[in-house]
Amino acid sequence: MTKDQKKKFKKLKSEKKKLAFIAKLIDQQQALGRHEYWRKVYLRKCAKKGVRPPLAA
Repeated sequence: MTKDQKKKFKKLKSEKKKLAFIAKLIDQQQALGRHEYWRKVYLRKCAKKGVRPPLAA
């Protein structure tokens, strides 16, 4: 995620909007061809924080 994307995600209040944001981010990463790398890093960060990944990315 870029810094701007991180800021936007932190400002989202509802779970529905957060899930939509993550789905859009996954689509973006797939288009760039970096989805597998991003997915591993994202899952690792979720596990480290003890949080269930929103979309089980």
